[in-house]
Amino acid sequence: MRQRDVPAAAGPECPLCRGTRFVEFKDRGPVKCADCGSLPRMRITWMLLRDHARLGPHSRVAHFAPEAAIARRLHELCGPGYEPYDLDPARYQKSMPFVSVRKCDLCKDLDGFDIGSYDAVVHNHVMEHLLCNYVVVLLRLQALLKPGGTQVFSVPVMRGYSRSDMAPDLRPDQRTRQFGQWDHLVRFGAVDHDMQLGMVFGQTNDTYHLEKLLGEYVLLRANVPRAQWRPSGSTVFAVRRD
Repeated sequence: MRQRDVPAAAGPECPLCRGTRFVEFKDRGPVKCADCGSLPRMRITWMLLRDHARLGPHSRVAHFAPEAAIARRLHELCGPGYEPYDLDPARYQKSMPFVSVRKCDLCKDLDGFDIGSYDAVVHNHVMEHLLCNYVVVLLRLQALLKPGGTQVFSVPVMRGYSRSDMAPDLRPDQRTRQFGQWDHLVRFGAVDHDMQLGMVFGQTNDTYHLEKLLGEYVLLRANVPRAQWRPSGSTVFAVRRD
């Protein structure tokens, strides 16, 4: 699809890099920042961290499957307290030379983390790739937080019902058809969101209001489409540990 920019006069500005040009991304319209490559979920993640997590130079943040645009800002803000992790750290050597990504398998390695030691835990579109129980992983990540710490994360909430299939013999085209992408193992459904993911932290379709967390003007200024203010592919959840 041909790229087209949103004119700067229209007003949107990326909160991660201050870029004012947005280009087409797949079939979602001009939602990708032309300068830092951020998508709506990344910009929402940063704004929630910025406005609600109370991070600073002495904060400790664990960021799984880190996006370069968010990683750069968190590294600038938290310095050595910023800890990026991934199953394959080598793939970040070119895109994130400013920080060292550490190896972590969320299904196996969380026992090696210190409970109650992080100010924030961040991950976007990770849970649908896991070969284990994502609910257990989410709860164990929440346990890593200090009291008052925040877990900020997103999963692709799709139309229909939730389902999962971890069978190794399911072909990539079958996974794409069932789960939206060839390497996804879980489908998070909008219809039964309240009874599935919504039960984990109590953030249901009725209680989740992104505009109350960030404000309507802030979301529109960051070029976050209104359709993504409710559980969708770009929905970002922020869950504070009491």
